[in-house]
Amino acid sequence: MVTAVTKTCSVVAYTGTTKVTPTLGTISGAPTGMTVTAGSASGNEIPLTIAIAANSNLGSAGQLEGTISIPVTAPVSTMLQLRWSKVNTCATGSAAYVLTVYAPGGTVFTNGTANGSASMTLTAQFFQGSTDRTTSSSSLYLWQKYTSGSWTTFKAEASGSSGSTCTVNASDVVGTATFRCRARYGSSSTAFFYDTITIIDKTDNYQADIDSTAGDVFKNTVGSTCLICRLWQNGREVDPLKSTTYATAAPSSPATGDFYYQITTSTPTTRLMRYSGSAWEDVTANASHKHANTYTWYRRDKNGNPMDSGAAFATGKVIYVDGDDVDSKTVFVCEVE
Repeated sequence: MVTAVTKTCSVVAYTGTTKVTPTLGTISGAPTGMTVTAGSASGNEIPLTIAIAANSNLGSAGQLEGTISIPVTAPVSTMLQLRWSKVNTCATGSAAYVLTVYAPGGTVFTNGTANGSASMTLTAQFFQGSTDRTTSSSSLYLWQKYTSGSWTTFKAEASGSSGSTCTVNASDVVGTATFRCRARYGSSSTAFFYDTITIIDKTDNYQADIDSTAGDVFKNTVGSTCLICRLWQNGREVDPLKSTTYATAAPSSPATGDFYYQITTSTPTTRLMRYSGSAWEDVTANASHKHANTYTWYRRDKNGNPMDSGAAFATGKVIYVDGDDVDSKTVFVCEVE
């Protein structure tokens, strides 16, 4: 029997470095068996109560994760997404391994601290069937950080309880940072298991997010989309899009100074085009018209491993992606400078 569980977290907003009280819209997307309720503001924070009913499958038995949408209407209009996932510890006697990484104190640094501390602890939970192998001396853990398209060692391999936790300092996170735990049980010839976690730093003035013009799911490898990296500073978008037209052919009847993003379906990188009054010109690298920031894109596969041998997949604020660029599940990461 699985008992009911209730957890709380808070929605926090800042205007610059000033903490303000956010206003929320209607929360949606919770799976069957889970309720998410917003409480009254306290200390400029909106508490969220997440209640999971006893013996709940959280949606269908085969559903392992999902997203809850939390609209914010003030001080800016945006949409927060609360990601949830479930992990089965397997049936008694099963030999399958399950590795889960979580942060007991939350995944956000605010003004250099997390719950009053300048560091947070990442914790691994490692099961073989229904047997907890987390603190076993035969369980070995390696912690890595994703940087510039590849995983680098963040904490050297260690065993048992000394290796199943990892300390992350606020200085280790610039905007966002993704960490991965690699675990194995027994000799070096045994299989590796992985799980990842993303930590957010709300101290920095800039925040980037990725939009898709056609959703995030392709069916039977069929589909295409443009991915757009949007950059924010203190609630305002900086280096915004020059146009919302993404096409293989130039728009008809343009006016002088019009822009569009030219798609070439054989390559992910698009070109920024501007109409001079007599012809369309490629201004992707033009100092007067190009985007102020540089955008470098990388890919990770379904296991979190770097694709493209760790090299950049594409560059530019807008890139083109189709079914040939996605294998089962592909994570796209954009680094902004």
